[in-house]
Amino acid sequence: MRILLAIALAAALLGGCAAEKRTGKPIEGVTAAAIVEAHNARVSMLDRLWARTSVQVTSTNNRGDRLREQGEGHLQIVQPSSIALTLGKMGKTKLYLGSNERVYWWLDLIDADEKVALIGRHDLVTLEKAAMLGVPVYPRDLVHLLGITPLPADRASAGLEWDSQSRAGVRAPTDSGWRRVWFDPFTFEPRRVEMFDSRGNLVLESELDRYDYVTVVGDAHSKPRIAERADITIPADQTAIKLSLYAPENRAIRPTAFDIDRLIKGYRIDLVYDLDAPDTLSTIEP
Repeated sequence: MRILLAIALAAALLGGCAAEKRTGKPIEGVTAAAIVEAHNARVSMLDRLWARTSVQVTSTNNRGDRLREQGEGHLQIVQPSSIALTLGKMGKTKLYLGSNERVYWWLDLIDADEKVALIGRHDLVTLEKAAMLGVPVYPRDLVHLLGITPLPADRASAGLEWDSQSRAGVRAPTDSGWRRVWFDPFTFEPRRVEMFDSRGNLVLESELDRYDYVTVVGDAHSKPRIAERADITIPADQTAIKLSLYAPENRAIRPTAFDIDRLIKGYRIDLVYDLDAPDTLSTIEP
């Protein structure tokens, strides 16, 4: 899986499609203010997320063959920056994509004799560094693609875009560019998220489906909904990632999931690469 995912991410982040202009018929009475208010109220109850997950990646290798890999594990999020996506088989973690407030990382535990960690700082991330991660989504972008990050308050006064399916679009900035979130005009829930780089190239997109309620531990009255299915696409090479969530909860999450120093010791990592060190990128093979 690590080779497939690394190739997919490298192709995605080093290229992209220009932003597509979508036009559709506006629905009377639907405003940006109403969408932003409803969306931010929903995601305020999703500041923490724990769920069982399965991830399926379909990509194309250098010979043009379509490859499919699948893993199961857990997704843990404490917004805005703490993310832990663990994948493996038979209950054993083999891959670990994560981040905390300071750094992001990729742990490759597949080879028991040579466990590898790649670590980089958020404030120094570049497209080339992100391309070395073994999963095709930068951790902070994953949260955006799930449609659970708040929109800036000033978006309430912005104009809406409309697509051919009469979904209402709202734009908002991201760490490395901007995103456009397409909302169902009746439920005000995100149905599609597009991620663009600073040049306006589309680099990631997700289709959100299968909305269901999230259990908020300790608060029986709160009933936020989340898409339990995210179909993520990398337009540059049509890599497809199907991410499914099961039994999602807003509950207390142990901070050890985001403690990279403790993870390195606990998993007995053999090699640690600093993605921000000079010449590191040229010495790492995907």
